[in-house]
Amino acid sequence: MVIQLKTKTPEERAAVPREVLFELDGVPYEVDKEFNASFALAYVNEVAQRGVDAGHIWLLQHALGEGYIALRAFPDLEAADLAGIVNNLLEKINAAMDPGKKLPSGL
Repeated sequence: MVIQLKTKTPEERAAVPREVLFELDGVPYEVDKEFNASFALAYVNEVAQRGVDAGHIWLLQHALGEGYIALRAFPDLEAADLAGIVNNLLEKINAAMDPGKKLPSGL
């Protein structure tokens, strides 16, 4: 069976819902509510080529944009908070790679 792939219009791409991932001093920073499979594939490629730590940096930079810059400049960032942000992003990667998989709640 041939899998048919179709390019979305710019309007369809722009309509991706976003959600707040974290707030820093009351300023909300958003990410796509769901990542697409090509974004997840790019992350997996980064991990395969450069390792998990580099993959996490790539994920933070590409998912957060200005939020990544804000996190780097925040002198009071706790390791637990950073881990929570990364884990939330990784959940989105996992869901993009396996959309039928039900992720456990409360992670």
